[in-house]
Amino acid sequence: MRRVDRVQGIVGAPRRRHTGIFVALVLALLSCGAPAAQPAAAPVSAPAASAPVSPPAASTAVSPPAAAASASPVRVGFLTPLSGPAAAYGGLLKYAPQLVTEEVNAGPRINGSPLDVVVVDSPNDPSRVLTSIQRLANNDKVVAIAGPYFTGEAEVAVQLADQLKLPIVFNALKSGIVDRSEWAFQFNIPDDLNVPVGLEAFKQRYPSVHRVAIVGDTQTAVTAAVIKDLWPTLLPQAGYEVVDTVTFNFGTTDYSAIVTRIKAPARRGWR
Repeated sequence: MRRVDRVQGIVGAPRRRHTGIFVALVLALLSCGAPAAQPAAAPVSAPAASAPVSPPAASTAVSPPAAAASASPVRVGFLTPLSGPAAAYGGLLKYAPQLVTEEVNAGPRINGSPLDVVVVDSPNDPSRVLTSIQRLANNDKVVAIAGPYFTGEAEVAVQLADQLKLPIVFNALKSGIVDRSEWAFQFNIPDDLNVPVGLEAFKQRYPSVHRVAIVGDTQTAVTAAVIKDLWPTLLPQAGYEVVDTVTFNFGTTDYSAIVTRIKAPARRGWR
C-alpha cells in the first residue's frame, strides 16, 4: 500500500466514518493482494480486557463460511468501543465486519483467501489499546488493523504501527498524528481544517452573535486540543469575545451545573 499522510474521503456521522475506514482497509487489501500464507489457526481468545462483537465480553472473529476455509485466511483486526460511554457507537459499528466479511468471502476473496476479522473492544483506554494491538499482531497475526476509535488511543496506535510495521487506519480528528509515521493512516479531515469552515458557516447564519462561551470535554485527547487550543485561537480571529470556558470530563451525564454557570445572571442577555 502506498504511503499517504491523510485520506480525507469520508465525512459525516462518527459511526459512518468508522465503518468507512473498515471498508476502505478491506478494499486496500483486495487491491494489494493477500500476503504470504498464514497459519489457519483459530483466533486466540482475548484477555479479560477485550470484548466480543455479540455479545460484548471478550474478543471474537468474524469467520468465513466453513465451505470457504480451504485457503489460509487474511486476518484483519477491528478496534471499536463495545463498552464504556461510547458503547452506543460500537453497538452499531460491530456489524460492519460481519457485512464486509460476508461480501468479500462470497466473491473472489483476497487472491483466493477468505477474510477473517478479529473484533476487539477499545473503550477509550490508551493502556488497554496497547495490549490489544500487541495481541492482535503477535497472537492473532493480523495483517492490518482498522481503529481505534478515540484520538488518545490512536496516538498510542501510531507508535505501535511503526514498531510492528503493521498498517493501522483510524478515525482520529487531531491533526498531525500520522505526520511522521510510515504505517499509520488518518482517514478523515482533522479539526484544524473542518472547524474553521463550520465557524464561518455559523457566523453567516448568526451574524448578531458576538460573545461566546467555550464548553467541552478536556479529558480526551482530541477534545482537549480543540477546547484548550483551537477554539481560543479561532474565535477571537473571527471577531468573537470568549467570555468563559467551562470544562467537563468524558462520561459526564449531568450538565445542570454547566448550564447554570452559562446562564448566570451576569451573563444574561448575551448575544
